[in-house]
Amino acid sequence: MSVCTTPLSRLSRTAVAKVSGDAWAPLRPLFMELSQDLLAVSQDAQGELTTIYVRFTVTTEVASPAYSVIWIKSIKQLVVGLALPPASINAAQIVPCPKGYNYKGLTAYFVLKPGDQIPENFDALSVLAYNEARRGATG
Repeated sequence: MSVCTTPLSRLSRTAVAKVSGDAWAPLRPLFMELSQDLLAVSQDAQGELTTIYVRFTVTTEVASPAYSVIWIKSIKQLVVGLALPPASINAAQIVPCPKGYNYKGLTAYFVLKPGDQIPENFDALSVLAYNEARRGATG
């Protein structure tokens, strides 16, 4: 029997704790919405905090590939990276990889500051990134 979980239940407690302080209040809703969309792509997906970013992987296995990373280095902005196939990188908010934010397998990035909106099609981009990372892991 499989256990039904909500997407955010697969986000590490340490990640939630990291953005729980008062200083994170302006970005917390964005972070939680991004995490919800990223984890909703699969019951196998997981979000785990490292020191300065949350790594979203296709499974819970240690060597599982990342399909997205959200950097939480600063309370001023979130930097989001996605493993998108080249043909799908055309959203208005996509920017070249910001200096210091390169991550293997990620091909598209965007930056969110307090008051910004998440790209309208982020849920669809999340699915594309998840499938691209899975394809790369098996092919």
